[in-house]
Amino acid sequence: MVRRHLIIVLAGLLLTACGATFADMMGVQYVQAPEDADAVAAKTEATFDPHQQTTAFRGPRVFPTGNLLEDYYFLRGNRGHTDAAKQRDYVQLYINVDEDRWIYYDRMYTQGYEFPLLVIKRELIFCSPYEGEKCSRQEIAKCGTSGIRCAIEEHVAINISNDELERLSREGLEFQLAGYSGKRNFHVPAGYFAGFWKAMEQASIPGAAAN
Repeated sequence: MVRRHLIIVLAGLLLTACGATFADMMGVQYVQAPEDADAVAAKTEATFDPHQQTTAFRGPRVFPTGNLLEDYYFLRGNRGHTDAAKQRDYVQLYINVDEDRWIYYDRMYTQGYEFPLLVIKRELIFCSPYEGEKCSRQEIAKCGTSGIRCAIEEHVAINISNDELERLSREGLEFQLAGYSGKRNFHVPAGYFAGFWKAMEQASIPGAAAN
């Protein structure tokens, strides 16, 4: 287990040091300048499903601190090409937050408004120095005071309508994630939304059925 964690840490350091080239080799699509709409559009992946008659879109990851071992976000979505398939359309801003204790993020604030978050998963990666140490909600104090450092990931998402995506492509988004024992501020530039929207609008759909 310790060896596995060491490998993960070393890989992360290499990703951070070597930048985009090494990240691409590892299959990590990300952009260093999320305000650059063209760069975001170029790295947004589109996958057409002929059976579902939908195209799934996934934007490149953005690491706000520049460290590939820390928080990241990306846009993802689904676009249908028939009336039935369009019922499954969606766009989400997916956020992964790295913490050393459980925060239990469950809401978002922006411009004074509160919105619920879609909780994807909460995952304990590891605790040190004791292998297998569980950092449960009841053990937060222990993890924070006894020298045991936990690596925890909380994955959440925000649903975005088509109208909101168009607006955010002009204005960007400043927001705060909040939970039981903490909060975190984020900024997503307008260019990131604009690039993702551009990729969705320009994607060619081979063999898509006509409405």
